[in-house]
Amino acid sequence: GDGDFDLVVIGSGGAAFAAAIKASELGATVVVLERGAVGGTCINVGCVPSKALIRAAESLHQAQQTPFAGISVRGELTDFSNLVAQKDDLVGKMRQEKYIDNLRAMPNVTFFEGLAAFTGKNTLQFLAIVHDLNQEPTCREEWVVSALQEIFHQAERRRTRRLALPMLGTVHGSLTPRRFVDLFETALAESNVEHLERIWVVVPDGTGGDVRDSLATLGLPLQ
Repeated sequence: GDGDFDLVVIGSGGAAFAAAIKASELGATVVVLERGAVGGTCINVGCVPSKALIRAAESLHQAQQTPFAGISVRGELTDFSNLVAQKDDLVGKMRQEKYIDNLRAMPNVTFFEGLAAFTGKNTLQFLAIVHDLNQEPTCREEWVVSALQEIFHQAERRRTRRLALPMLGTVHGSLTPRRFVDLFETALAESNVEHLERIWVVVPDGTGGDVRDSLATLGLPLQ
């Protein structure tokens, strides 16, 4: 979509949020563009999860040590998956409280999910499947078709032979898997694809068999 903003912030990590918050405080309208998880590297895959696991390892190490004679201690890792789940819960809670809730609290800051790139000195291109933070479906069908066509175009330009795609707009947007199949077929038919030999479509769990059957009629391998 088109919009006028005083500041465009690419990414949603700590520095990006500091810029967005300060600009918002000064009365600017801000758009934050993020291609992955809100919060950037530190909270999702860097500082927070790594330090949580390091502290867990430190706790285990201390439980296995004693400086006193005549005392036996025992510490053991009994369920690593449970430890990872606890780490994931911590990351999710901090992402919600420190980032998503703050975005909601700033009315003049807009968040878009997608891929942004500068294509010229003063030109920013943004390919987005958009939903708001209240999870209200705001995805538009023309965006999905445009996104798919651009993906096919870039794949053809790079002479890509194999490509994997999610079902865009079906998780955070308003599209049904059945409708995505229709749009996918439209985008594929309107694209000049010569080098692609295989396209995998990542189908969400619980997707109906009719959707899988429809994709199969297009000759696409499924994951």
